[in-house]
Amino acid sequence: MGRPPTCNPCCEVGEEDTPCCNSKGLAPKALWLFLQSGQFASTLKTSEDVGGLVSSVGGISWDGADTLWAGGEDPDMAPILSTLYLQSGQFSSTVKQSVNVNAEVLESNGISWDGTNTPTIGFAEPLFFEWMFLWSGKFTTTLKTTFDTTSINTSTGDISWDGTDTPWTGDLNSEKLYLQSGQFTSVIKTSLDVLSIIFQPGPQGISWDGINTPWADTFKMYLQSGQFSSTMLDSEFTPRNQNSGINTNKRTTG
Repeated sequence: MGRPPTCNPCCEVGEEDTPCCNSKGLAPKALWLFLQSGQFASTLKTSEDVGGLVSSVGGISWDGADTLWAGGEDPDMAPILSTLYLQSGQFSSTVKQSVNVNAEVLESNGISWDGTNTPTIGFAEPLFFEWMFLWSGKFTTTLKTTFDTTSINTSTGDISWDGTDTPWTGDLNSEKLYLQSGQFTSVIKTSLDVLSIIFQPGPQGISWDGINTPWADTFKMYLQSGQFSSTMLDSEFTPRNQNSGINTNKRTTG
């Protein structure tokens, strides 16, 4: 099992040649997929380095056999590219399929799987508006439907699917969890303001386990009761990692 390298995430002026800094004086991103035990133990069951494929990771999901995730190029380092990946298992180094969706999406912030199609969330032109996308299958470039979320929140974090509705996160001006009706109507069924809860501003990931809502900010994972009560069931601090998305591979009922 791989473990991510330990590195100070910030570079001091004049340290551009140290191992933790690149030629622009920025800390390089160590990009990993993580499988955390339970909801949430401190045990890391496995991880996979994807830094050779992308320079940014947007979100992660699970289809029962393989791992869906979104990645691209850091806009500070290179032109933005948005690619959806299907990684074998949890996690082998085999990429079973990938598709570049940059013709429609400038950056994918989150990804999910509804059993038939692939919902993603991110921003696109014009003017970097925030949109939900529903892609046919795993993965075609056929776009079945879209929804502009800019009027609700001008910055999106992640997207999920509960079998009926679409949970997603917004992280600018109002730090909220949203439950959007269907795929995708303009009806917001419920929302929860998490500004008073979050450790680091900006919810970055959201999922659904059949009963409760796992979600994450930059440095912490949360288990919120239902969709969405104010009851916090559990949380786990992840100071070494900057979270980009969250998903659960086990659904519970009753």
